[in-house]
Amino acid sequence: LDNSDCPPTQDLKKVIYLWRQPVDVIYSQMRYDGYIPDVLSTSYTELLAPNVDHLIREYGSHLERYRFKNEDITEFLEITYEQMKKNTEAVMIKSIEFLNLPFDRQKLRKVISECTKLKISQGIKDKPAIDMISATRPEQHEKNKDIFRSIFGDIITNKLDSVIGEKK
Repeated sequence: LDNSDCPPTQDLKKVIYLWRQPVDVIYSQMRYDGYIPDVLSTSYTELLAPNVDHLIREYGSHLERYRFKNEDITEFLEITYEQMKKNTEAVMIKSIEFLNLPFDRQKLRKVISECTKLKISQGIKDKPAIDMISATRPEQHEKNKDIFRSIFGDIITNKLDSVIGEKK
């Protein structure tokens, strides 16, 4: 979520903006940063709260910029992670067409079928780069996400409601 190493963000010509519901983004970022233990419980609430607040501000700023203050972008395509997950092929085709790129539908389908988190993680030598708990112990990962949502879900959603809602 740190934008310091990102390319320029003003006067962009063509942008595909893929965003995800904030509760899941913040949970994932905190897993990646090592703040969430392998087994999460409500006893971590006070320890996690400052990081959650920081990430709410960062992601909120990012969402606001690209979802609502994007007048300087010549061509803009907004996609949600949830759309991508639900109908990957259609979203990928829409993205490729937006970029005016040629593609082979059969090759695209093959790539989509081969790109699962577990398959990708098996080919990566730097295992810490992948959230191995979600790849190898999905039941614990889902339990952790449920606990995180129960603690912080309403807080995150309420604070970011203005940038995750429908555009007018």
